[in-house]
Amino acid sequence: HGIDRHKQYSTVSVKNREGKEIAFVARCENLTAYIETLGPCDAVVIEASTGSFYWADLIELRGGVCYVLNPFKFKIIRESWNKCDKQDCRNMSTALWVYLLTDEFGLPTVHKPEAVVRELRKLFAQYQLLTCQATQLKNNLQAILCDNGVTLSAEKEKRLLDERYASETLGRLQMSVASRLSIEITLSILWKVAEQKKKLRDAIVAAGAPFEDSVKILITIRGITAASLELRRYYAELCARRGVGRARIAVIRKICGVMRRMLLEGTEFRDKDPSNFERKLKEYEAVMRRIRTEPKGA
Repeated sequence: HGIDRHKQYSTVSVKNREGKEIAFVARCENLTAYIETLGPCDAVVIEASTGSFYWADLIELRGGVCYVLNPFKFKIIRESWNKCDKQDCRNMSTALWVYLLTDEFGLPTVHKPEAVVRELRKLFAQYQLLTCQATQLKNNLQAILCDNGVTLSAEKEKRLLDERYASETLGRLQMSVASRLSIEITLSILWKVAEQKKKLRDAIVAAGAPFEDSVKILITIRGITAASLELRRYYAELCARRGVGRARIAVIRKICGVMRRMLLEGTEFRDKDPSNFERKLKEYEAVMRRIRTEPKGA
């Protein structure tokens, strides 16, 4: 089965073991119902796009085999002069038939992570989005203050961002009515974003419970910027030779390599700071205890 999915419908081409097309659906508007007709004898190929893993899970629950195709590496589609829904699904079903029965070439598929990993990725993506929004709001706040000739010390800026002291701090600043209202709105949104980020942090910890042992290994790293003297020297040398941007990327790549090796071998970071590790471990375990004791409906 070659399925070319769209937002409102899908196009399906079905071939038998001889490579002959035995069915073609130009407009399948209920893909769920179609998948329910599949069984262990069916093999399906779909293009990688938003929601592909969801449909792949449904197909596999029916006992079928599903391949999620990488369209950028599948030359039959990428370099096709006659690119249309009908041709794409037929090309995919043909490629799947050749792959399964003749083994002449491999399908360029994408890796489908397990469900818990996909859930964590969704949460991290949302957390990153909120972090970017918070940064934009803070930049907007600074721009409004600058437009009114206001320069705050680090301490006053901290109080302005704190919901407990913001009203008092803002009341002492001289600015236009429009600027004051803009700051009040910006701060209210910023506090809401911070509240949602806290919820996401708890959700990430809860969703990552199956990886608790791995988390305890990884928190032995102090942080990318203060991981070890060796890494700091490596960063300083690269900054001098290649610039700050490339040096940061190189250090992050090296840290990721270190983390991978730690997880594979089950070993802690060599330059672990015991006090830092104990603090982070206590915080992590406290969050886990709170999440486990909270009512399910909370």
